[in-house]
Amino acid sequence: MNGTHGRELFLAGVFLACMCGLMLQIMQTRILSIISYYHMAFFTIGMAMLGMTLGALLVYYDKIPFLRAGLAVTLAKVMTAFACSVVISLVLLLSISLSSRFEPSLRFVTVWVLAIGVLSPPYVFLGMAISLALTRSPYAISQVYGFDLLGAAIGCLVTLGLLTFTDTYTAVMLVGAVGAGSAWLFQQVSRTSDGNSVTEKSGFASSVLLNPASSSEPLCPP
Repeated sequence: MNGTHGRELFLAGVFLACMCGLMLQIMQTRILSIISYYHMAFFTIGMAMLGMTLGALLVYYDKIPFLRAGLAVTLAKVMTAFACSVVISLVLLLSISLSSRFEPSLRFVTVWVLAIGVLSPPYVFLGMAISLALTRSPYAISQVYGFDLLGAAIGCLVTLGLLTFTDTYTAVMLVGAVGAGSAWLFQQVSRTSDGNSVTEKSGFASSVLLNPASSSEPLCPP
């Protein structure tokens, strides 16, 4: 398989990753609206922002130990973790009794701390994947970001269709499957002739981001 095919697989992986991210967020707002009050749906949005920011910071500070294995392999592992965490998060969320009324008690604080811990992991992995794809890939950032936005937009439309024909909990399971599909695509990238290029350039980008002085090449051309 040639380098062009590797690029297509990579962009398709980014597309699916961003698609399932928006799908999960919409579905979780619906779940919280059902098991709690409607306005608690905004809690999901906050968790998505918190989790993805934490994931991006882990990438920025190079706190991902298996990144040295190569960008494509790392993305495959991260999206596999995302797919698993989606299912685990759903099961644990349905096991928590959430109260939307403020109570000055240890139980109230404990329950919402648990909710944060349950909802945020999928978004942490998603933030890691998107940040890695945008900052470490050898492909044009305009293309990667374009597929990022396209995947998010299509994800919103797909969610409307899914929630019309199936229940929310089944739809969340399908989101996990989409995340697994993204992981498979990234794994295939590592097996193409483009795989070594992705590994080398992602390693160079990592060293430059962490230590700009180590590179004689300007980060931004004049």
